[in-house]
Amino acid sequence: MFKVTKLLKGNEYIFRVMAVNKYGEGEPLESAPVVMKNPFVPPGSPQELEITNITRDSMTVCWNRPDTTGVSAENAAGTGKPSAPSQYIKACDATYPPGPPSNPKVTNHSSNTVSLTWSRPIYDGGAPITGYVIEMKEAGDDEWIICSPPTGVQSTNYTVKKLKENAEYNFRVCAANCEGVGEPVDLPGSVIAAEKLEAPEIELDADLRKMVNVRATATLRLFVTIRGKPEPEVKWSKVGSTLNERAQIDVTSSYTMLVIENVDRFDTGKYVVTLENLSGSKSAFINVRVLDSPSAPTNLEVKDVKRNSVSLSWEPPLIDGGAKISHYIVEKREQKRMAFTSVCTNCVRNSYIVSDLQEGGRYYFRVLAVNELGVGLPASTDQVKVSEAPFVKAGDDLKIDVPFKARPQPEVSWKKDGHVLKQTTRVNPSPPPKLGVTDVTKESVSIAWEKPEQDGGSRVTGYIVEALEKGQEKWVKCGATKFTHLTVSGLRENAEYFFRVRAENHAGLSDVKETIIPVIVKDQLGK
Repeated sequence: MFKVTKLLKGNEYIFRVMAVNKYGEGEPLESAPVVMKNPFVPPGSPQELEITNITRDSMTVCWNRPDTTGVSAENAAGTGKPSAPSQYIKACDATYPPGPPSNPKVTNHSSNTVSLTWSRPIYDGGAPITGYVIEMKEAGDDEWIICSPPTGVQSTNYTVKKLKENAEYNFRVCAANCEGVGEPVDLPGSVIAAEKLEAPEIELDADLRKMVNVRATATLRLFVTIRGKPEPEVKWSKVGSTLNERAQIDVTSSYTMLVIENVDRFDTGKYVVTLENLSGSKSAFINVRVLDSPSAPTNLEVKDVKRNSVSLSWEPPLIDGGAKISHYIVEKREQKRMAFTSVCTNCVRNSYIVSDLQEGGRYYFRVLAVNELGVGLPASTDQVKVSEAPFVKAGDDLKIDVPFKARPQPEVSWKKDGHVLKQTTRVNPSPPPKLGVTDVTKESVSIAWEKPEQDGGSRVTGYIVEALEKGQEKWVKCGATKFTHLTVSGLRENAEYFFRVRAENHAGLSDVKETIIPVIVKDQLGK
């Protein structure tokens, strides 16, 4: 050890020490920076100065110890700051009880309690306030009852307990000093002992306000903080589909949690939590994306059949699994075989021609989408016979046009395998049922519906979607599609729109199916 002297006060120094032997100096050990100053500081000021026991020739002065003593009770650094000065106090005997407390009010209530608060009296009667007395009575009674402890209440707040549920009460508060109890102050109005109503509130963590990503086979947990009085009823749902049967819902007075174990691609979607009590309702949205292989491609069709080849086309899956579709796998299976074989493992288009097929052979085909997470579900065709004969996909309309000239108009009939075919009349389809909104952003609305119950004797070829802005008179066509869903974009933010859909077949258009209430174009909570 070594004592370093003659250092300058207030300067900052760094020291280092090196060991020496006969071969020389070793590596140094360096200290942290040190500021040259007295390690002791003056104590803080005394706290809570109070004057008591006032008479005409004496007073008692009381105080509490300082928050900081510097180092110890005896401080070598000097005297600390004085406490805050007291008010001017006249040395005289108290001659009056105190005045009434000020600013009384109710801060809370429940089915059997009422919480009160107030401020000290402006006039203390010449002596310190020793406590407070609280009185109450039912609204229909005349007699006041003391409901505070026998020794009084020392603080300026109190909770009255053991009240009758739904009963109506009046309250008043008195201050007391050594001369007695002063005049009371009435709390304004009356108070009903009932649970305080509080509208439902939902608090989403920052992670839940973004897209929630979870890998397939993992567990999804959505923890949401909730509030409301009375305790709100909690409902979880999923937009556009039913909630997974494996979903477990936990509800308490302060939170709710949705848990789905072993999630898969079909658990992707928008989840809605809704609270409802006597004060109203509140909803919040949480977007969940399950990182998984894709769902099956859509609208797989056999476009063309030739002597030894088949042309296939399809559209991307509705669920990409949370990752971009990289390519498709095309497979075939002969009717006599049980297993599919690959004909293309890296198809980057949405169509493919399967060649080198046996003329007259019967085949099944299927297509699978692939992303970075794996191979998705297959989309399959019906059995296809490879030949030059006219080909019609199962479910499509067969149309054979035969021109002829004859006068007068001849009677026409068609036969199949020697049997006369029955003539039918095509009519318009019925309107699409169950039209609903599946998603809303600040510039678009996504809607979905179901296929018509009656196709009118002819396959439904598509749907026409129209929109009407609230306040306008003219419906505007905003899209046509072969599917039972459509996203309408380019809408005005915060505007309200109605939507309607018509189904179409070869005979014409159906009646409209229209949304009942307008949709406000804005980003939804939780997106």
